Amino acid sequence: MERRILCAGFGGQGVLAMGQMMTYAGMVEGKEVSWLPSYGPEMRGGAANCSVVISDDAVGAPNIDIATDVLVMNQPSFEKFKDIVAEGGNLFINTSLVDSGDYTNDKINIYKVPVSSTAQELGNIKMANMVMLGAFLEVTNLLELDSIIEAFQKVFGDKKAHLIPKNKEALNLGMDLIKNGDKGSDEETTHYRKTPKAFAYDSELNSDITFEYDNQIFADPLETAKFALSFEQNTISYYNEVAEKLDDAYSEIFKSVAKQEEEHVAYLKELVDSLEGNKSSFDKNFDAYEATVIFTNKMDDDLDDEMIITALKNAMYIESNAVQFYREASEKIEDPKSKELYTELIKWEELHFDQIDDHTELQQEEWWADQSYSKF
Repeated sequence: MERRILCAGFGGQGVLAMGQMMTYAGMVEGKEVSWLPSYGPEMRGGAANCSVVISDDAVGAPNIDIATDVLVMNQPSFEKFKDIVAEGGNLFINTSLVDSGDYTNDKINIYKVPVSSTAQELGNIKMANMVMLGAFLEVTNLLELDSIIEAFQKVFGDKKAHLIPKNKEALNLGMDLIKNGDKGSDEETTHYRKTPKAFAYDSELNSDITFEYDNQIFADPLETAKFALSFEQNTISYYNEVAEKLDDAYSEIFKSVAKQEEEHVAYLKELVDSLEGNKSSFDKNFDAYEATVIFTNKMDDDLDDEMIITALKNAMYIESNAVQFYREASEKIEDPKSKELYTELIKWEELHFDQIDDHTELQQEEWWADQSYSKF
């Protein structure tokens, strides 16, 4: 018997830890094993995967070109590794984050399991890897559950021993997904993946804000201003909604950002009135952004990291796209007062983005540290 297993996702999803637990569990059961990690240098969601070989005989090579089992936790990993599964092998797809479309392969077994949303329902998205591991165990019967629990202690040490009951529950939920054939509803998985350009950690804080527009809009200064006004108003609504769901320091942060966006709206309303001919002058004072400070240091909060990270990542997406839009508008709009306002709003939104970006990295590093993923 030899199983060649590839676990893949992005850094922070616990794919390396999942492979380590398989490896230790194999050792506990007296099998020959190897574990070979591979991950990119990026600290922000860099690709991470590991190759695990569990065999009755000595392992010849730890690297895997053709796998008996592939477990993919995110979309890029699905696209990259879906075709390396050997005939008769198993492909496990995290449908919470992966859209497999109409992909089929009659030569392999495909298991679509909503492991991230299941872990979210359990109360901790960090356990998605354990749910996936449970699904794998149920299908393959390769390792005993007790061996995995013993391996958990080896991987995470005594300081995480109090988490064993919850992680065992996650393993059992993964097994149940296979037993019950639960692939997750289309509505559930679509909603869970809605967060644009971000990790979908907490579905309650996902943003519906989009920045789709035709470049022809820039031929009309008034239409450009109205579009900018609309997405700024939507941004305020989202930030206020987030503030209601977060507590203490983070709630005040998003209230503050929403308040600053209200100043953008005030400027844009004046610009729209001016362009419509309802107002002869355009009053402006562009000094405010220079004093804009969102974060002064690492904030303390009792909320789960995934909720905070989702909110911060969405804010990064919003601010980044706002900068891009205002930069394009400032370059293409001929109207002097519009060009001047958009040029100043670029500075304001860039300051927001830079501060949110720096703080997100700090928060992300803590979360990854809990997942046994960090740069050397």
